[in-house]
Amino acid sequence: MGEDGGEYTEFQLDGESILGGLEMMPNIPPQVPSYWMVYFSVADVDVAFVRALDAGATEMVAPTEFPGGRFAIVSDPQGAMFGLLRTTSRATT
Repeated sequence: MGEDGGEYTEFQLDGESILGGLEMMPNIPPQVPSYWMVYFSVADVDVAFVRALDAGATEMVAPTEFPGGRFAIVSDPQGAMFGLLRTTSRATT
């Protein structure tokens, strides 16, 4: 997850990553409970982000690069958070 990120664990099914997780970052306030968040794979994070905002979502994390691709996080009008994700191709060893 980059130099300052924690260790990211991927779970795979038939060689395809289907789930991942990492420990809460130290900057998260202690009163925030552990949680899971779904990420939707999209062709273009920036376009999907704008479409979500236009449909009533609220920006939580603007489109951002990370070592595995690009992501953004929004919340729907009821407050449920979800991520938008585009991963970069990587060679398998």
